[in-house]
Amino acid sequence: MEIREALAAADRTACHELRRQVFVDEQGVAAAEEWDGLDDACRHFLALDPEPVGTARLRLGPDGRAKAQRVAVLAAWRGRGVGRALMTALEQAARAAGCRQVTLSAQLTALDFYQRLGYRASGEVYLEAGIAHRAMSKTL
Repeated sequence: MEIREALAAADRTACHELRRQVFVDEQGVAAAEEWDGLDDACRHFLALDPEPVGTARLRLGPDGRAKAQRVAVLAAWRGRGVGRALMTALEQAARAAGCRQVTLSAQLTALDFYQRLGYRASGEVYLEAGIAHRAMSKTL
């Protein structure tokens, strides 16, 4: 499996297609919520084996924190290390950019996955795009 930053237009298109399949088609997130206008201000990562199987978005903050967003892995590829590899690449990029912490908004169904990666949940459960989430963070 290859993880790379999606710099080329074709890679960015692949990231968008993966997000459409996972969030819009599979999970029923409204397209207007998924395409939030922040993509151009973020870094995107793509997992290939050899076709695109997963993606993640990194939003860098000016306060030394980074936010992992739009982590999406095709259903057939879940549980095979794709999400872990994407998060490792995202965390390495955040660390290289000088960030000391990564935060994220985890769907409750993914809470255990992120906890195994060292993230800690905080706060109450809340709805985002109609799906239950909790805030999580990890010190780098």
